[in-house]
Amino acid sequence: MSGRAALLLLLMGCAVAVSAQTPSTNSATPPTHPANYVRVDVTATVDGKVIDDLQQDDIELLEDGTRQQITEFSPVDAANGRHPRAFVVFLDTFHTDIERSSTLRTPIVRFLDRLIGPDDLVAVMTPEMAASDIVFGRKSTVISNMMQGDWSWGRRGRLTSTDPKEDLYRSCYAGSKDDTANEMIARRHERQALDTLADLMAVLQRSRDERTAVITVSEGWVLYSPNRTLAALKESVKARNPFGQRRRPDSRPASGHEMAECEADRSSLALLDDSMQMRDITEAANRGMVSFYPMSPHGLEDRAASDERESIASHHESLKALAQDTDGVAVLDVDEVEPALTRISSDLSSYYLLGYQSTNARLDGKFRTITVKIKRPGVQVRTRKGYRGLRPEELMARGDRETPGTAMANAAGAVVVNARAPLRIRSVTWRDTSDEPTAMWLVGELDFATRRELAWSTGATAEVSVVSATGDQVASLEIPVSNGDGAFTAELPASAGLEPGDYAVRVRVLPQSGQTLPLSDLIRVTVPETPASIGEAMMLRRGLSTGARYVVTADPRFQHSDRLRLELPTRLDGKATARLLDRAGTVLPVPVTVGDRRDAAAGFRWVVVDATLAPLAAGDYAIEVTLGTAKQVTPFRVVP
Repeated sequence: MSGRAALLLLLMGCAVAVSAQTPSTNSATPPTHPANYVRVDVTATVDGKVIDDLQQDDIELLEDGTRQQITEFSPVDAANGRHPRAFVVFLDTFHTDIERSSTLRTPIVRFLDRLIGPDDLVAVMTPEMAASDIVFGRKSTVISNMMQGDWSWGRRGRLTSTDPKEDLYRSCYAGSKDDTANEMIARRHERQALDTLADLMAVLQRSRDERTAVITVSEGWVLYSPNRTLAALKESVKARNPFGQRRRPDSRPASGHEMAECEADRSSLALLDDSMQMRDITEAANRGMVSFYPMSPHGLEDRAASDERESIASHHESLKALAQDTDGVAVLDVDEVEPALTRISSDLSSYYLLGYQSTNARLDGKFRTITVKIKRPGVQVRTRKGYRGLRPEELMARGDRETPGTAMANAAGAVVVNARAPLRIRSVTWRDTSDEPTAMWLVGELDFATRRELAWSTGATAEVSVVSATGDQVASLEIPVSNGDGAFTAELPASAGLEPGDYAVRVRVLPQSGQTLPLSDLIRVTVPETPASIGEAMMLRRGLSTGARYVVTADPRFQHSDRLRLELPTRLDGKATARLLDRAGTVLPVPVTVGDRRDAAAGFRWVVVDATLAPLAAGDYAIEVTLGTAKQVTPFRVVP
């Protein structure tokens, strides 16, 4: 097993072990807020000493020079246990020299042992891990032992490659004189590192309501910009190395398909704009109250050659900017590690958490400057420079990335599903031909593997909020989640329907035991202008995991042994018909039964469709329901 593989297994194994032994926390859950609600973390000091007795009346907060009304004021003191501190140690394997990765062993281990208390949260990750896979734990000794056991995690400068993509690039462009393969590899590594940090910001923003420190161990990034030369077609390379003459490291001739893969990657990597992505990361960090504390094991060492110094300094600029823009500090000399760790401890141990509903409710995507003033004399204040407001499409796009399934137009599209998501959300809307507003039903479901974890075994509570594209909150409620099915439903809003337009629906599920961080997801729901006589379908399953019962589900994937049931709301009279379609829209000779059930209290009925999935091969399908001239198509997937 390679050192990199061993490290990843060790990271994941220790994290799971820590999570299972974690005591419950007493951190309070803040209320759900509208889209223009802003939270700010503030540190106040006099002569370098933190002030811990400020009152709300002592603080004046302005956004773009306009005074804001502070509606949330919370002094955060990590010592009281109600606000556990959180640390993520990001080991940038792609941008750390293997020979120098050991220089931070003692300072990092000492930092973790000294700083991580019994109620603090810590996670370790690399660019080769998914941000959604990180697990926070509270056992600093486990993390410290892990660091001491295997510190050879740096990959920069390795003589051998264990990445098939790197081998493929080198074989595709073996005859290139302009170092095409090496630039592609470097660009790909930087993209992987920044993509992971971007995903980490999204995860932390959904799961954390206090400050989080990201200790980033890296030698820095080039921040690649588009390269027109790399983007141009390498005809000379193709001429020197025809497909049949290329060889992989295993001496197998490279195929035309592999060359096509290389060319597609080259075109994509040539268009990178990493400065823009870095800006997005820092802005997301500020929205999520995340501060970066980059540490370079390389440092500005005296023994570095003059030409190496220039390269080191340019890479360090990205680390400096990341720290400065997120109210952190960059450690670029190993001699300054200890003072910086003291600063990190101070930053997360005592500060003030302020919240306000911005008087600027426009979702225009513009930067808003935040100014905090203390009315007491001699007090120094440190806070973030501000934040960039979201645009409506940007807010909705965040939900699109996490939506487990999207409808197939005329059964021709494919079901999009995140198989690793611990929480899934699905919405059902119906706007009748009458003048009544649109009704929406929300279905949430914890993944089966998640429900088996100890932290979720006693049930949970789902906090649901609905925000319109204008930033107005139109609904907010809490729903109990049983520890059996792990599914919940709600009609939103409970007292009135929705007007046509786009809405963002956010669900945050908190375990009753408090032994792990909450789960969260965000989806976009579009209420169409045109009414529909028959609404979208609720999905239910019956199978080995449910027994004889049908259970509502937000997961569009079904096994061969399952039965699928759809329930669609309507006020139309008459008998509905249904047929099963393959992905191409072809009708399949698989029987589908149709019935109905009345909802007397609501004044409409549900068309009920049942299908047995045993005859179907793995793949994407849809059920088309027709009632009069109205049709509704619902996609689903059969998995092995």
